Parts: sequence; structure tokens; C-alpha cells
Amino acid sequence: MKTVYWRKKTWTATLLAEVNTYYYRDSQKDKKRYKTTMIWDKDLAEGLEISLEGKYTFTDYRAKNNTERAAFRVSFSYGF
Repeated sequence: MKTVYWRKKTWTATLLAEVNTYYYRDSQKDKKRYKTTMIWDKDLAEGLEISLEGKYTFTDYRAKNNTERAAFRVSFSYGF
């Protein structure tokens, strides 16, 4: 699922959600994975853009420990 929202043509907000479910009999592959990504882009000046991105991943294992990951990124880009 992906949702994109534009406002005044100067910034964009994007939300992505993903769910993966595995139904294998092997206990090593018996897991559910949830991913969420949020992205915000802003045009600062002509050709200059800032981007903020946050990611969160959770994997639910029945046979072993669960894992959880989070990441955040800030980037600048300039096109000429």
C-alpha cells in the first residue's frame, strides 16, 4: 500500500506500508514481516531539495526471537 500527498507543488509526503506473511512448514521460514516507510520531500529553492525518510521493520518469528529495526535519513539534493 502506498499513499502520496502533494501540497502547493513544493513538498510531498509519502507513506508506504508492507506486510509479508510466510506459511512454510520449516520453522526457519515461519515469520511475518511488517515494514513502514515515511518520506517527506521539500523544495527549498530552485534545484535544491531536502528529504527526510524514516523506516521501521518488525519481524515476528514464532520459533525464535523477534527482530525490530528503525532507521532515519536526511538528504539534500541539488539539480542543475
